[in-house]
Amino acid sequence: MIKKSSILITALALIPLILAVFACSFPSNIEIKGTPELSFNANKSLTDMFKDMIGKPESDIGVDTEILPCINVEYQTYIIHAELYNGEFDVTGSNLSAQSYTSVSGGKIKMNDDVEILHNKIKSISFGEGLNQYFENFEFSEVNSTIFISIDSDVINSIMFEIEGLPAPDGDDPDFHNGTYKVYPSNTSSGYESWDGEYSGTTMPEGCKTFNISSYVMSGEKLDINFRAILKKDEVIDPDWLDLPITVEFIIWYPLVFEAIDDDAKINFPDDFFGDGESDLFGRTEPSQDGKMSPTEIIQSMELTIKLNHDLFEGAKLNIKSKDITISTDELQGQYLGFIIDEENMKKINDPDNFPFNPKFSFNFKKGGMFIVPWELSTEEFSLKAKINHTVSLKGKDK
Repeated sequence: MIKKSSILITALALIPLILAVFACSFPSNIEIKGTPELSFNANKSLTDMFKDMIGKPESDIGVDTEILPCINVEYQTYIIHAELYNGEFDVTGSNLSAQSYTSVSGGKIKMNDDVEILHNKIKSISFGEGLNQYFENFEFSEVNSTIFISIDSDVINSIMFEIEGLPAPDGDDPDFHNGTYKVYPSNTSSGYESWDGEYSGTTMPEGCKTFNISSYVMSGEKLDINFRAILKKDEVIDPDWLDLPITVEFIIWYPLVFEAIDDDAKINFPDDFFGDGESDLFGRTEPSQDGKMSPTEIIQSMELTIKLNHDLFEGAKLNIKSKDITISTDELQGQYLGFIIDEENMKKINDPDNFPFNPKFSFNFKKGGMFIVPWELSTEEFSLKAKINHTVSLKGKDK
């Protein structure tokens, strides 16, 4: 993030220069008026800010997660890989007993009942505090997930998985009942080992079944995934098929596409979106004090405009809030973020009770407004226009 000093203090630095020139004259008072303008290139990437808002999902010990960019999707999209299980079936005398099967020709067995051969402990994946803290009244409906179950064994055709902890389907699903999905695996892996730090596909890889987990990502609610592998009744298998390892992978498809579902839809940006979120935006180290003039007291009003490389905020309204200071704009146009600090708010900025001025930014969208995050988002230019009306007394008292 560009430092405050490089955004605004550069402009304020013009003021001592003006004072120095006029201090060489002899009048007792000098009135300084004008509207100096300053524009400069400021190429600063904001792309990673949105990835940081997502954050890396947190998971149980023993569950490795990784978030990777989907480089061939038009807008920012990420894929999250989590390995839920990599090991052997839990086949013991207690579950695969003589009563559970009947021996048949060829050294094979036929299952008399459904038999559980793997019951994995709950695996948890969480999404921080959720995107609701940033996106209010937005629909985020395209976050899907899928599960891959792979084993190099013909037993894959004879088992069924029961999975709990995932959200209910949007519509009717015959494989969902009382919070449990029945999943019939196919011997397919995600191909994660070949992705090499990025995903080149344009859609989520196709696993055994798809689950919409948008609500969990928005709320930050934890996914507690619990699954069992069951040998199905009447299936005929070779017991040697159970000696090979099985891998269970969970994939999350995470596109940054949001739609406002209410006219009060609002995006709250992180505190350090503009500045560091703590220090004074004008670079002041202390509030205005009697007998000591602050640089901001020379300015009656000012207008700041930031040009982006993308019209991401077109049609939205910008809101700025810092203590007792509130600034709202009309609908933004094109690639520009601009706001005016009028005389009333300039006075509030100079009030010690409102120091420091470290504004928080939010954007209001109308219902139906889309917020689709591009891969490259950066500032291109900063423009500052300040209105100055100040009297300098050569006797040492400014007015």
